[in-house]
Amino acid sequence: MILSLVLSTTQITPDLIYSAMENITNQDVTDWIKSNFSQSILSKRKQAFSSS
Repeated sequence: MILSLVLSTTQITPDLIYSAMENITNQDVTDWIKSNFSQSILSKRKQAFSSS
């Protein structure tokens, strides 16, 4: 919700997108996902029913 508020006040240009894609690494995205999203239902199910 908060991110959509920021997006509505920011002019998104091709240069802005290009700059973001140049500066953000896959590791940055992976770290952000791990810190902002909990474990998915599917991964919880796999963990609960794994044979090990």
